[in-house]
Amino acid sequence: MRKLVYYIASTLDGFIAGPDGADPTGPGGFWPIPEDYLRHLVAEYPETLPGPARQALGITAEGTRFDTVLEGRHSYEIGLKAGVADAYPHLRHLVFSRTLSESPDPAVEIVSGDPIAKVRELKQQPGKDIWVIGGGNLAGALYPEIDQLIVKLAPLTIGTGIPLFGHGAEFDPRTWELVDHRVMDSGALFLTYTRTTSGQNSACPPPAPPSARCPSPATEPATSTSNAPPTWPVSDGEADTSLDSRAGVYVDWSGRRTHRPGCADVVEHRVDPGQRISSGMPRHLQSPDATDRRVQAEPDRH
Repeated sequence: MRKLVYYIASTLDGFIAGPDGADPTGPGGFWPIPEDYLRHLVAEYPETLPGPARQALGITAEGTRFDTVLEGRHSYEIGLKAGVADAYPHLRHLVFSRTLSESPDPAVEIVSGDPIAKVRELKQQPGKDIWVIGGGNLAGALYPEIDQLIVKLAPLTIGTGIPLFGHGAEFDPRTWELVDHRVMDSGALFLTYTRTTSGQNSACPPPAPPSARCPSPATEPATSTSNAPPTWPVSDGEADTSLDSRAGVYVDWSGRRTHRPGCADVVEHRVDPGQRISSGMPRHLQSPDATDRRVQAEPDRH
């Protein structure tokens, strides 16, 4: 079955355009297009370049990923204002609008009905994958049907603007698997994510294998004749993720290993402000006393 792919450029802070929704790469725009970024588009996604750009660059390759593009009215009108009624003549071009009564171009199909129903119909038809170009409102409306995200992440922040899924998207947490990534020398990233099993609780990681679950060190602190605070050893050099594999436990304020209701595969630990946990885990989690509601971490030795 064909996939619905949201192939979109995004800033680091999750915006696809400025507050006015204008083309951020057009004249007077704020979104730079580095040479290595453009070369990657031409090599890997030639069908996603608009017709005028393909003509200027001498691109004739039809591409291997998409043969259909879906666009919202606001996004489509950017091209119309520039005098381009069909920016993708090499693709089947559908524009979703309840206000456009007729198409400005015979090759552009106007869809006034339910976007979800139309996409489900398209998925059953033969062909390559279906590209959602935007804008954010259309992507938000099609959110339940999106099978893959290809995010062209720019080394750019803008503070505010049009979010990735528009302003009207509903709260619906989903998890995605990173299946491919490309890093450009200019700092741009191409990140490809495929939607994971529907309904997975994104707040809890998947269960750890039995061999990694709940090791059984002593649940009471090591005894000591000194006045030093009790300690709970953590193996030298363990990565941050090793904590997540200890299913169903976290260190509470007095140092006991305790099950966390509702999220069986999470390990928590907390550190004082200013302490840092990065690529190497601290050797000990320390509790000054049973009433001091902190867990201190030994500083990094990097």
